Amino acid sequence: MDQVKWTVERRVDTGKGANRKLRAAGKIPGNVYGKDLPNESITVDYSLVEDLIRRGNWNHALINLDGEGLEGLSGKVFIIKEMQRHHLSGRAMTLDLTSVRLDRKITVDVPLVIHGAEEIKKTGALLDVQHRSLAVQCLPTQIPSEIEVDASHLELGQTLHLRNITLPEGVETELPDDYPLCTAQSTHGLDLPEETVAAEGEEAEGEEAEGEEAEGEEAAGDKKSEE
Repeated sequence: MDQVKWTVERRVDTGKGANRKLRAAGKIPGNVYGKDLPNESITVDYSLVEDLIRRGNWNHALINLDGEGLEGLSGKVFIIKEMQRHHLSGRAMTLDLTSVRLDRKITVDVPLVIHGAEEIKKTGALLDVQHRSLAVQCLPTQIPSEIEVDASHLELGQTLHLRNITLPEGVETELPDDYPLCTAQSTHGLDLPEETVAAEGEEAEGEEAEGEEAEGEEAAGDKKSEE
């Protein structure tokens, strides 16, 4: 992802009340920190953050900050470490940004895009995805937007492990080789066709009726013996 530039302002007033006023004015409160940097409280125009969210993988974006009285942040590169979003609307509420060095690897979570579910379904199996992202280490300029994985070759009972995929150039991970990504599992008891469910229900009802009939015959036999 290309670097973006934000013009920000220093935030003086803090607290819930002040933050509500900022959001009502189209601003988002944020905090900036990093090694050898003073912690700064800032505000960012909501439109800048919303544009980044629409582009996707906002937590991988490399951000340059500029603002009056914030000369110490100039020339540095930041990523969004944490974004608090409204639980219903998804609107950004607060931001935490941390500085990174372009010549040092960082750890980030990259989405996994796993292909092959439809092919596996044709064999009567179901693709069970254990993990939808992967913690990797790479330079900030080499963060992949996603890691694509082909699972279409899996057979029933087989699991695709980390050792079975190739990571993009310059990307590595500290996760173990046997880290499971997805498994082709049986569909027994899952998403059964309606006719199958109906047939099983009729069979169960038949067995129940046979059981009741047997119990009735046994009771009649016991009564006859007593007489």
